[in-house]
Amino acid sequence: MRRKSFINPRDGRVTVAVWASGWIESIDVGPLSDVEYRRRLKNQILPQWGSVPVGDISPTAVAAWEKALLRGRISKNYADGVVGIFRTMMDDAVSEGLRRDNPVAARKSGRRGRFQSQRPEKKIIATPRQALLVARNALEMRGLNEYAIVLTSAYTGLRIGELAAVHRDQLALKDE
Repeated sequence: MRRKSFINPRDGRVTVAVWASGWIESIDVGPLSDVEYRRRLKNQILPQWGSVPVGDISPTAVAAWEKALLRGRISKNYADGVVGIFRTMMDDAVSEGLRRDNPVAARKSGRRGRFQSQRPEKKIIATPRQALLVARNALEMRGLNEYAIVLTSAYTGLRIGELAAVHRDQLALKDE
């Protein structure tokens, strides 16, 4: 209590099914994600954990369950999604003071809730002088072909695969 990390043992007696019913209503996800979360709760999480108190879930039991999921008839990607939902649920249980720690092992992705696209970084566009300097560097290091590829790429916007597909007989160059 002095450390202000006291977890009331009665709070941890709430079953996963009871916690899940309130939790699913509190999360903010898109409509398709909401349907998928509910489906995964109903089909995978609640049959295994529904009657278990939130405070009694152990990391070993979760690891065994995850292993059993992977042995079942579901794909690894789907199993990872199910475990991810359960992990998020347990993170929120920790935040609510139902548990001290999350029994579901953390993964590298920490994304939650609605998808928010990253703002595209501002594109850096080379000036004609900078393009010429890079092309000259390519000329010195690799020869005339790379010089031509760098300049063509800089002035046309073609990617390397597109440049590689261009042949001399496909070009209609006018020297006016």
